[in-house]
Amino acid sequence: MDAVLVEALAQTPEGQAFTSRPQDATADQTRAAWGSFTQVLATDYLARLQAAAGDEATASSAVTALTTYNSASGQVPEFQDEAQAEKDIKLGRTPTPNPEYTQDVEALTSAHLELSQCMPHWPVVF
Repeated sequence: MDAVLVEALAQTPEGQAFTSRPQDATADQTRAAWGSFTQVLATDYLARLQAAAGDEATASSAVTALTTYNSASGQVPEFQDEAQAEKDIKLGRTPTPNPEYTQDVEALTSAHLELSQCMPHWPVVF
C-alpha cells in the first residue's frame, strides 16, 4: 500500500503539488494541497489500494479509513457558539466544544493512525 501512496505522490499533479510546495507554505496551504491529493488517492487509486490490502485486516481497515479521512472535512467549527466561547476564554473558563467537532477530530485521528500503519509515508499534516 505504501508503494501505491508513494507512486501517487510522484505521478499525480496533486501529489506533485503537495511534495513540491514551498518550505514557507502555511499550514492552510499544506492542508489544502494534502486534501486535494487524498481525494485523488481515494478515487483514482482505490482499486489498487484494495488489491494491495488483500485480505489483511489492518490493511483493509486502512482502505476504509481513507474514506473517513476524506470525509472529516475540518470545516466544523470548534465551538457551536463562537461568541460565547470567546467570552468564556476571556473569563478564564473552558468553553464547551462542539460535539460534532470533537467527533470529527477523533475520526480523523483514528483514520490517520490506521493509514500510517500501512503507509509509513503518510505524513502528519497540521
